[in-house]
Amino acid sequence: MLDILDTGFDLETYRRRIGDQGPLAVDFSTLRRLMRRQLFTVPFENFDVLAGREISLEPADLVNKLVGQQRGGYCYELNGLFAMALSALGFRYRFLAARPLHRAANRPKTHAALLVGADGQDWLVDLGFGSFGVREPLRLDGLDVAVPQDDETFRLTCDPDGEYVLSALLEGTWQAQYSFDLSPQRWVDFATGNYFNAMHPESIFRQQPMLLRFTPEGRNILFAGQLTQVVQGQSHRRELADGELVQVLPTLFGLNPDTLPARVLFPSPRRPADTLGMTVPEMRRLGYQVVDRVVEHQMYRDREPAIRTGQSEMLQDLLGGEVPEQPMDAAHSLMLLADVALAHQQHGDHPRYFARVPGPSSFAAVLGEWLGTGFNTIATSWGGGSGPATVETIVTGWLAQLLGMPPQTEGVLQSGGSLASLTAFLVARRETGAGSLGVAYLTDQSHASLVRNLRQMGLPERQIRVLPSDTAYRMDTERLVAALQEDREAGLVPMLVVASAGTTNTGAVDPLPALAALCRREGLWFHVDGAYGAPAALTEAGRAYLSGLALADSLVLDPHKWLFQPYDAGVCLVSRAGALERCFAMYPEYLHDARGQDPSVTHFGNRSLELSRRSRALKLWFSLRTYGVARFRSAIQQGIELAQQAERLLREQPDVWEVVSPARIGIVCFALRAATDGEHARRAQQLADSGFACLSSTRLKGREVLRLCTLNPLTTEADLRETLARLAAVGGEVPS
Repeated sequence: MLDILDTGFDLETYRRRIGDQGPLAVDFSTLRRLMRRQLFTVPFENFDVLAGREISLEPADLVNKLVGQQRGGYCYELNGLFAMALSALGFRYRFLAARPLHRAANRPKTHAALLVGADGQDWLVDLGFGSFGVREPLRLDGLDVAVPQDDETFRLTCDPDGEYVLSALLEGTWQAQYSFDLSPQRWVDFATGNYFNAMHPESIFRQQPMLLRFTPEGRNILFAGQLTQVVQGQSHRRELADGELVQVLPTLFGLNPDTLPARVLFPSPRRPADTLGMTVPEMRRLGYQVVDRVVEHQMYRDREPAIRTGQSEMLQDLLGGEVPEQPMDAAHSLMLLADVALAHQQHGDHPRYFARVPGPSSFAAVLGEWLGTGFNTIATSWGGGSGPATVETIVTGWLAQLLGMPPQTEGVLQSGGSLASLTAFLVARRETGAGSLGVAYLTDQSHASLVRNLRQMGLPERQIRVLPSDTAYRMDTERLVAALQEDREAGLVPMLVVASAGTTNTGAVDPLPALAALCRREGLWFHVDGAYGAPAALTEAGRAYLSGLALADSLVLDPHKWLFQPYDAGVCLVSRAGALERCFAMYPEYLHDARGQDPSVTHFGNRSLELSRRSRALKLWFSLRTYGVARFRSAIQQGIELAQQAERLLREQPDVWEVVSPARIGIVCFALRAATDGEHARRAQQLADSGFACLSSTRLKGREVLRLCTLNPLTTEADLRETLARLAAVGGEVPS
């Protein structure tokens, strides 16, 4: 996968300087013409940009300086300069880390070549290596082919370890020059201090270690132990810490030095990178393999089964065995994880996965999750994780704002709606003071985990009132009022009303405004379970349907459902400031140092039962910033409309289908005409076994029905139509 960099390189000036007014297409012919011109063989003694006369230059001025020197050179840094031209022309490329194999005096100890895409092929490009340069692109799949150029001949081979080797024909003998794999290089060193100072004995960098790096983001950065800068005739001397970011060419690349942490760019590591000894090249190689596998999965997921369930014995045979005392091949282990373990599961991001509540995660959220994992992030205390704590504070505030909650609302991220609701229930018991006599009220459409939560809190069955829902599968307020009166007469204390903002079965929403008013009047805690449905409030139609959502004392939602986050991410929002800490805070002496000195900051380990906790907020923060709320809103609206499309398709065949519950925020329930008991579950299983699609069967008021949940914006009407056609196949035979 090749990258294209935005360097700010002035293309028109470049065309003018090379005297080429004709088209410069992104193809092999153009690539070869650029290399043969040798325009970037610029000796560093003429490289005024870094000689202290001027630090910042307009792109056109830099082009003039670079291209104006055509006297031939010998620096491998020329590949970095050539990359600027490739970017300007629109070529896709990346740097490759090369390992020199021939240690002559004029050979560098490190090297970076270029991998360039042109005409559907990958080409090795190297304008400078020691005293010679490769003046023709070398095709990666053209191995063992001698390529004459000028007075030298080169060829590419592949060694037993899978690394490519560039060789030159010298005095009739092939001599290996360097080897490389296809792992991208993080940066290219243009010059090191000693090398540069030899070219500039009178420069301001004299006797100072200096390093210029061309990074994948298109940045040129100077490093030094002590640097004197001459800018507009004024000298500025500065003492610097090792590896500190000194100066970026701002006019050229538009980057503020403060935006890049210097510690990321230390010139050389001081100790092994991996705790258990994996080498840096292996870390990069395996890491890039993981990225490639994930991207490939997302590119082709619609061609894979929507769900695949394996046989236990087979999976044990492939993945098990004795505990490995010695290292095993990591690449093979990655393959087993991707092709065996992760292939045998439900794929909630598949466009035809309609079962339960899908979780079609976005790639930006995946990246945020990876970054937090790679940094071993902890989000427990301010002293131990002030950055992650700030991100979580911001994210929970954003969610409260988007859902219309009052400004004093506070929150905490957890694994999902089950634990988030348990957190809210424990807070409710403490805030209401109901104690052991407290009663909670739900309906027969409430999520099953909520009843389990109440049982685990110690509530006996008589204090868990599961009320029958009305004909629209919503909470019946008259039944609720009657139950409150009965329990008070029995000496119990009504404590908590649990309303649904989108039931799992049908997407029904309880009468939230009426329930909120009742709870305020009766002194009850009003909890809303919006695990899947609450994000619909971001849309205009959903906001009206979910009217009263913002009146909740506590609200739960699952970003790993309709906010397109990878598992896991649940949120508990509480509108009473300080209520979470009043319920869960603890201050043992061994955590005193982690609390910090500022009493106003948040310690998220004091907002739930979870103390050791990762930062689930990073992925949500990154994806909200990357896509913007408008894209989320549009994707959610698509999910609502897909369920409406499905309902229309069902109603087009009234002799085949009956709509049992109409489309409501992404869910529609239906039944096959004259279906026998168990037939819906059987057909759903057949469809899942085929791999084409997966949907759920459920029961509404005792009747078995089929259910589609359409949250994935990549689903099409054709997906819905074909899924229904296969379900309705004569005799229940689902075509493959």
